[in-house]
Amino acid sequence: MKLALGTLHSDKEFVAELRSEFPSVEFRSSASDEEEQANIRDADAFWGNPSRELLQAAERLQWLQSVGTGVENIVSIPEVRESDIVLTNCRGPHAEPMADHVFGMVTTLAHKLNEMWDDQREPPLGDREVQRQTRQSVWEHHGHPCPGRHRKGDRPKSARVWNDRPSRGQVPEALASDRQ
Repeated sequence: MKLALGTLHSDKEFVAELRSEFPSVEFRSSASDEEEQANIRDADAFWGNPSRELLQAAERLQWLQSVGTGVENIVSIPEVRESDIVLTNCRGPHAEPMADHVFGMVTTLAHKLNEMWDDQREPPLGDREVQRQTRQSVWEHHGHPCPGRHRKGDRPKSARVWNDRPSRGQVPEALASDRQ
């Protein structure tokens, strides 16, 4: 049996493993599109995602192995639909990684992790001095978040204190202009 490998799947180590594992099969790797066309000409099987032009060059192809799950692109080729070429695909290996990806994305979107990552790169209020002053204001209004580490009332002289307490979730007017 002669099996032609598509250009994307012709890694030398991979091909050497295939030849070692299946010595009765003649594996033909392709480094270019021209070489791929020459290799498929008298091949019994092709492993990859062939174009219509590549399939038209095949003279005795009996089996197509798609490397992906979907075969829509291959099935849309008239020469495949109108022939007796057996088409197989790799549906099992993709199930677990796809499930992991879906759960990861659901968690990311549900907990807005992407927004948190952006905030970690660039603080949401922009200026670190403004953030420090905001912490000082919270300290003045509500006491220090870590009691015992600082004496109540201690604050840098440069910190400004707002007289009105902002409602939960609102930004003080002094900071609102800094966010724009």
